[in-house]
Amino acid sequence: MKANPRITVVVPVYNRQAELLRALVSLRAQTFSEFECIVIDDCSEVAIEPTVTQLADPRFLYLRNARNGGPYNARTLGYRRMNGEFLFQLDSDWEAYPWALSQAVRYLDEYPQVDAVSGMHVRQHDLAMFVRVNGGKKIVSPEDYLKAEPIPDCVGAVRRCVVEEWLAKRTDYFAMEIHQWFTFGLQHSQLYVDEPWTRYHVDAADRVSVGSSNRRLDDYVKFIDEHDHILRSVDAPFLSELLFTMWLDLLRAGRGTERKRVEEILRLKKVPIGRKLLAKLARKFSALIGMNSNNTRDAHAL
Repeated sequence: MKANPRITVVVPVYNRQAELLRALVSLRAQTFSEFECIVIDDCSEVAIEPTVTQLADPRFLYLRNARNGGPYNARTLGYRRMNGEFLFQLDSDWEAYPWALSQAVRYLDEYPQVDAVSGMHVRQHDLAMFVRVNGGKKIVSPEDYLKAEPIPDCVGAVRRCVVEEWLAKRTDYFAMEIHQWFTFGLQHSQLYVDEPWTRYHVDAADRVSVGSSNRRLDDYVKFIDEHDHILRSVDAPFLSELLFTMWLDLLRAGRGTERKRVEEILRLKKVPIGRKLLAKLARKFSALIGMNSNNTRDAHAL
């Protein structure tokens, strides 16, 4: 691997051989060559290393997690081994368009006032592009972050200083990436660009990790523990929605003690919690789940 690549790509994987190969081939086809790719095998039950070594490309490194810790836990192993100035994250069921890394590096070089840049993340069955950012580019400051709705379906690259901040936070989460982006948005500006950078294959095998449902709920508890003082003091619409989703999932799982902790913060924020609202949301979630049977398990977990 190159000693000082411009950008590091971290790819966690669990039991996805074919999907991983497709993702890595898309990286090998990048127009930007000064990258390294760290593949973290989250203690898979099938052989993952041959998928990496068959590329015969020194820019690709294989690491194996000592235990199955989940996608976020696996990513942190890659964070600790990265050599690049920037970090680009890619899931094993994604593909990167050939220009993705080039554009990420370009914008981070051109906009020194931001510490992250995000392009569009599209699904393989989308028949048309959706406008996420009016005007094509938008810088979101910490002040904007608290007021605006999150821009959906994005994939981002961040500077190394941000990764170091993430590693200073808790790293024992299973899959809750919002814990890193939440504090990022409070401290850093980000550039959004209306360009497709990655493609998500929603029909990929659902093999992310094992025992996901309970460990996702455990993530909620860790998130509250780590950010309790911030959650009580920060006022943002997206935060109230996130907390309410946590509360609803904990309620459905019968985890009363943890649910009451979230409920305390919601009441402090004057978010209404009542039977009518709960029934309305339950119907909404049921409709969403029925629309996409492939995501039923994820919808219940999230």
